[in-house]
Amino acid sequence: MKVNFYERPIYKWLFLGYIFVIIFFPSGFYTLLAGPSKWIIDAALKYSWTEQSEKLVQRLVILLLIVVSFLLALLFKKFFLSKSNSFLRYFSLTFLSVLFLTSVYFFTFKPEVFIKLGGASMDSTMQSNIGSHGQTIEFVMGAYPDLKELRRLKEAGYVGVVSLLDELVVPAEPNLIKQENENAQKIGISLIRIPMLPWVSGNNESIEKIHKLAKEGKGKYFVHCYLGRDRVNVFRKIIKDMGAKSVSLQKEILRHIDDLPRFERGKYFKINSQVYLTPFPTDEEFFGYIVNGQFASVISLLDPKNPDDTTWIAKEKNILLRYGVHYVNLPVSDAKNKNAIKILLDSLPQIKKPYVIHKYNSEDPIYALLKNEIAAVKMN
Repeated sequence: MKVNFYERPIYKWLFLGYIFVIIFFPSGFYTLLAGPSKWIIDAALKYSWTEQSEKLVQRLVILLLIVVSFLLALLFKKFFLSKSNSFLRYFSLTFLSVLFLTSVYFFTFKPEVFIKLGGASMDSTMQSNIGSHGQTIEFVMGAYPDLKELRRLKEAGYVGVVSLLDELVVPAEPNLIKQENENAQKIGISLIRIPMLPWVSGNNESIEKIHKLAKEGKGKYFVHCYLGRDRVNVFRKIIKDMGAKSVSLQKEILRHIDDLPRFERGKYFKINSQVYLTPFPTDEEFFGYIVNGQFASVISLLDPKNPDDTTWIAKEKNILLRYGVHYVNLPVSDAKNKNAIKILLDSLPQIKKPYVIHKYNSEDPIYALLKNEIAAVKMN
């Protein structure tokens, strides 16, 4: 009796592994981006879970996803190796494979499908700076340039391209980095790599390189990340803090807080165009909306005397110091602390705007009170 190759033991295990992957990847995509992970965030906000509790439940969901995906893979393998209708078996396998490949494609090449673009465009902004040698340095910022765009930059007299892509952003950016290296060599344009992660931590070395380039560079540089948004805006803020001046008033590629439906830890409230009341930002929200030049200051209402708040205070101070955003701590323990609220309201006119005011999450009763109290403060 003839035995199909996939019925042999080793191929059965390889086949099981393949089925697990093509089930797990699309399921994980949905779980993390739209499904249970988001539901947990909403529940944590509604019922005031601690950060530790929220993380524990999220990890349990991921573990459950792995177990369920494995069990489904076992069931599908049994179904596929059965004597059931051949068309149905092969159609099911093809469908799962196409779903997997589609998910990989969008994850790798079309992440914007899963990101709120927030009005971003492919326009560019330009900053200029006077280097230590007395010559003007210009930085034009935008999205990832293909071969055609690199050729145009070379012909336009750009001396180099500054790439903020990072090899740790997998699977998309390692491929883009390799492609850009090859294209830059073909065109004969200098490529300067200053990798920045699209979240807050781990960018100290990159910030030092940006400072050095802004002081020692000569000529015009094109600066880009993937979509020309978060990382290039952080770059722009860093060199503006060094004294760079805008020489081209074009539409900025900026994700603005007004375009964000809500923060991960709850709603935010726009008091006016200069003042926002928000929950404590996640790393991604810090990078995308707080340290990219939109805000001059952040006012934290967390209490350094509360052990639950000290870790968050230390983390935020470190982030804001690194990116040059003014940090103010005016602790308000609860809505009944009239003295602390008065100190906060009296201090607001002296703090550089625009600014964000926050506790941990927007379910805190203090938010309902402050929405009205802050709106009544007479600002300078």
